[in-house]
Formats: sequence, C-alpha cells, structure tokens
Amino acid sequence: MLKKILLTLVCLASFGLAAQGCGTPTKYVAIDSKPQGATVFINGEEKGVTPIQNLQLTFPAGLEQRVIIQVVKDRYLPFFESWLFLEVPRQKKYILQEN
Repeated sequence: MLKKILLTLVCLASFGLAAQGCGTPTKYVAIDSKPQGATVFINGEEKGVTPIQNLQLTFPAGLEQRVIIQVVKDRYLPFFESWLFLEVPRQKKYILQEN
C-alpha cells in the first residue's frame, strides 16, 4: 500500500509530467529551431514542423525510456539528440548548421 501511495506521489510531483492513471508517463514539450520550418521526429515518428508547442510525449515503457529527437531541414545538417524520458527539457531550440 505504501509503495502505491509513493508511486502516485512521484507521478503527481514530477515536473512536466501529467498523471494519466499514473501508468503512462506523459510530458508536454515545446521544440523550435533556427531556422524554423524543420521537421521533428521523435523515436522515428514525424511529429510536426517547428515551432511546435505542447507536443505530447507518452511512453508506456516508463520513465527510463530513451527519447531520440531528430530535427531535419533541407540544406541543413540533421540534428540528433537522445534523452531519458524524465530528462527531456520542457523547451528546446535547435540551431541547425548549413550543409
């Protein structure tokens, strides 16, 4: 019982996380790029074009799940970054370099 209460408190107290039954960790992030108009992929799935506000990240596998963020724009070098789900920042701006 104590373990269940602690788990619920951790779910509710974690910054940037919304408790959806406390079984599926969810986080909302904003992703931008310079220049804007870059395509964002999360773990290989296209999520939209920058700037993106309130992008919902949900990982049923839990907080230890790796999140791979890829930001791609024609004539620019692609940007790859890997985070643990819990460590993904709430806001991130990627500066792309010309190819």
